[in-house]
Amino acid sequence: MLNIPTDPNIAEYTIIGNHTQVNLSDGGVIEERVQVGSRQGLNANIEINIAGGIVEERFTAYNKSTVNISGGNVGSNTHFGGIKQGNFTGGEQSATFSTSGKAARST
Repeated sequence: MLNIPTDPNIAEYTIIGNHTQVNLSDGGVIEERVQVGSRQGLNANIEINIAGGIVEERFTAYNKSTVNISGGNVGSNTHFGGIKQGNFTGGEQSATFSTSGKAARST
């Protein structure tokens, strides 16, 4: 489990692997081009919780990951492809935010 900003920010081009939970809050940063899981669907049990902080551009979450956004700022060219579940209840998302998952919903 990573709690950002308490733990170090996630650097650009990082791939977040299996059995990981990331909690992003005010003051934390997920740098650009971070990838959650694998586009081949090999990842499992990955949860990203964005309650504050900044997710820089080109953040991508792939199959079988769960993404919850309740705050913070999510950058441009963000894509959630085939995610297991997405709950988008707050925060600021860019105009180039896209999803292709079965369970993505926004309230």
